[in-house]
Amino acid sequence: MIYRPEIDGMRAVAVVPVILYHAGLKVFSGGFVGVDIFFVISGYLITSIILEELSEGKFKLAEFYERRARRLLPALFFMMAISIPFSWMWMLPAELKIYSQSLIAVTTFTANIYYFIQTEYFDIEANLKPLLHTWSLAVEEQYYILFPIFLILTWRFGIKLILFILVFVFLLSLSGAEIFSRKTDWMPIAGFYLLPTRGWEILLGAFVAFYFFKYPKVRTNELLSLLGILLIVYSIFLFDKDTPYPSFYTLYPTIGTVLVIIFSSKGTIVYKYLSKNILVGVGLISYSAYLWHHMLFSFARIRFDNTLNSPWMVLLGFFSLFIGFLSYRYIEIPFRHRKERNLIGVKSNVFYLALFMVLFLMGFGFTGYKTNGFKQFYLDNRLSVDELNIFKLVNRHTQYDFINNMFNDNKCTFWNKSVTDTLIKKFNKCSRTNTKAVIILGDSHAMNLFNIFGKTNIHPFIVGISRGGCRIHDNHQTCHYDKFNEFLINNSEKIRLVIYHQSGHHLIEGGFSEAQKPVTINNDSNYRFSEKNVNGIFRYLNELSKSTESVWIGPFVESRIDFKNFDEIFKNLYIKDSTIQIFQELDKFIKNRYDDQLTKNQNFVYWPLNEKLLIDRNFIRIGDCITYRDTDHFSRCGEDIVANILKPYFKEFSE
Repeated sequence: MIYRPEIDGMRAVAVVPVILYHAGLKVFSGGFVGVDIFFVISGYLITSIILEELSEGKFKLAEFYERRARRLLPALFFMMAISIPFSWMWMLPAELKIYSQSLIAVTTFTANIYYFIQTEYFDIEANLKPLLHTWSLAVEEQYYILFPIFLILTWRFGIKLILFILVFVFLLSLSGAEIFSRKTDWMPIAGFYLLPTRGWEILLGAFVAFYFFKYPKVRTNELLSLLGILLIVYSIFLFDKDTPYPSFYTLYPTIGTVLVIIFSSKGTIVYKYLSKNILVGVGLISYSAYLWHHMLFSFARIRFDNTLNSPWMVLLGFFSLFIGFLSYRYIEIPFRHRKERNLIGVKSNVFYLALFMVLFLMGFGFTGYKTNGFKQFYLDNRLSVDELNIFKLVNRHTQYDFINNMFNDNKCTFWNKSVTDTLIKKFNKCSRTNTKAVIILGDSHAMNLFNIFGKTNIHPFIVGISRGGCRIHDNHQTCHYDKFNEFLINNSEKIRLVIYHQSGHHLIEGGFSEAQKPVTINNDSNYRFSEKNVNGIFRYLNELSKSTESVWIGPFVESRIDFKNFDEIFKNLYIKDSTIQIFQELDKFIKNRYDDQLTKNQNFVYWPLNEKLLIDRNFIRIGDCITYRDTDHFSRCGEDIVANILKPYFKEFSE
């Protein structure tokens, strides 16, 4: 296969936006499309090699797998091995257990399946998973386990039949991606991570390989090659986390990549710039740079409590390119070219070294998982007696799965992320035997509020419809508000009132890190309250109040305590006075700023939660209860305490 330097240039165009996106640069809001560019390039290059060898009768499946292993595994395993000591030093046992599971998943090429079960890619917490980015490698490897076998079995029947089958699979995969991206609950996450809805992107590159197999010469078309670059640039700068993805939108960067591959011949402007030495050089190290960048970012965020700003993260991104160069020069090249015999010697040594690394990584991962992140070793060797007691208390109340601990009375108080068929069926069943329903709508704080309401036992029919990261003013297309509007129109006569609740820190501008995760809010911060976001909430709830009574229960005082920071939990386990003051001022801002508007609409009420709850600096610990599970959510025992305090006040919502 003839070397094309512009393809390596395209790899640079793919990897740099991914790095800058993960660094937190908002201008590269669609930088994640670099992965799609990689998929198309990979499909083109690998399929070209397979077709060439099949046509010459030289293709051997075992040798193909060996080449893939030499290409991917050494740099991957080395990065994973280096990540282990940092995880040991900087992770708490609960985090180390999750990390250990990810080691097993990556080693077995099932990282995409594991992260589908565990993670939403665009969540803030995803940035703290060092091996998250390996999901794309798993997709590729799953594809390349199946694809060459398919070609071997169908080659005798001719390329027309092969293409007919592949086009059918392509359309099925693309359609699945589009359908899954428009749904709610688990489907968009599945669409993002899994092969059936990602395979079409690699197939798109494979179709380019089939095209060149028949017409070997690269076409010259200045306009179409430029259009390809424009489609990619458009995606990088105008897509964001709210863009349904992968979906038909993904055709922008993938078709753009196809146009560049087919039409960027020597002499075109695109070829001229993509084949420049600096882009080719970055392209050559792109695989290693991709492996290292997210791991470095994650551990930096873990070590510095998610407070590093963009300049530091960008600097770390450049450092990942340097590490990528070292990995390419001293890991990738020697292992890829076994005849050179430097570092690794003969072929058998490669096999034994790979086997050793698999056993080592799997062994550490399995041990970390079975010992709950080496928890006992941590307790015995790293903490004093007093610290150990505090740690056990904090760990008991903070380390649990929020979603799997939602209140459910197994009757007619139930919760779901969105309006699903299951929810509608249960709602209709309960509405036939109960009074009208109370609906609790919002983000993950509304999940807290739903649990609190359920524990008060003041109303027999309470339905929670809420999802983490989904607030009215965020306008996420995967959120539940549009579906709820339709649900309300069809069921308004069965609903007593709708209660809306969300996190307060998303109504505060300033006092936040670049990652939008406030660690400390204090009076020195250059903060202000978001009139835009508050306006958006009031517009939405005013509209809802035309169908049923609507209540906005105001935000509660958040702890703003990082329970992973030992200095905080061992020395400063209290809520800062400045934090309490800011949330009290937020309440006043909402009440005073919109008081005239509120009194005009008797069917819509703002209910200031903090006036009833009266959280003070010592609220963080009441007896043996740590009342918060993280910086901004109540713990299970915290919900119990708040439910007891608010029960007399909540009775008005059941009357």
